[in-house]
Amino acid sequence: MSVDKVKVFDKATNAKILAMVENIDESRWFHISKLQKGRGVVNDTDAYYFKCKDWSIPKELKELLFSLAPKFEPFETSEIVINRYLPGGFIPAHTDKDRYLKNVIVPLQSGDDGITIEDTFYKDEAGIGIVFNGTGPVHEVKKVKDFRYTVIFLIG
Repeated sequence: MSVDKVKVFDKATNAKILAMVENIDESRWFHISKLQKGRGVVNDTDAYYFKCKDWSIPKELKELLFSLAPKFEPFETSEIVINRYLPGGFIPAHTDKDRYLKNVIVPLQSGDDGITIEDTFYKDEAGIGIVFNGTGPVHEVKKVKDFRYTVIFLIG
């Protein structure tokens, strides 16, 4: 399985986006406590994270993110999602349900947290996107130690 890394945000831009994300009104975040039916690898197990969906991202931030979205010609970014994990938050092993051609997961902080894709752990690097194709592979975020924010670009 091929996973690529791509620089999406420079340091200053990443800091600006992180500040904007940290200021998103609480009413725009949706608590995810269980995976959607059919997504979990073992079953539709519990999860604990928050999602700011494309339509609930504040306009200024959404416009900025779309302008900075990584390019994969001839495809375009279809949707953007922001995930927020509080300490102890997680999402179990799953595959994605939607039919996008590429997923780009960009952490907004560096640290010891990260994402496991199949059997490989990718430590968070602020502004560096992890790119994988389609709805697979199996991936998860184990319980995080610190606040963790990721921007997810769904392409195709």
